[in-house]
Amino acid sequence: MKRTYLILGILVLIFTVIVIHMMSRHVGRSRADIAALFSIDDGLFGFSQEYSTGTVGPFTINQSKRSAIDALSTQRSPFILPMAAPEYRTRFYLTENSRVSQDMRQYLRGQDEWSVAITSENGGHISYSVKFSDQRIKSVRSYYSIFAGL
Repeated sequence: MKRTYLILGILVLIFTVIVIHMMSRHVGRSRADIAALFSIDDGLFGFSQEYSTGTVGPFTINQSKRSAIDALSTQRSPFILPMAAPEYRTRFYLTENSRVSQDMRQYLRGQDEWSVAITSENGGHISYSVKFSDQRIKSVRSYYSIFAGL
């Protein structure tokens, strides 16, 4: 009898872990920081998922580069650009930005791949790797780790 309960408990636990892990992929589209609590994609409490359809953070797949810049500009959290070239590193990466300046807009227009880190509501940064093809977003990888920066 105890053995039956033990086996049943283990099956329920496995099922629960699988369902929560699958839900983390959906939650990760908008809140990778929350998804990281239930994910082991990138180590314990780390979330990393690449999307090729739908909306991911402030970006939408197949969105034009101009529209993606506007989306980054209108989202409410401060952000940094870890991909910034050395001459822009101080203004775009070492300083949190609350808006897209004219020179940042020009810099982003010239890049086919962006790395954007947006400040999370829970602290830390949700990182987005945005890839373009023919001036449109082809894919977005969303990444967050609770242990990043420790």
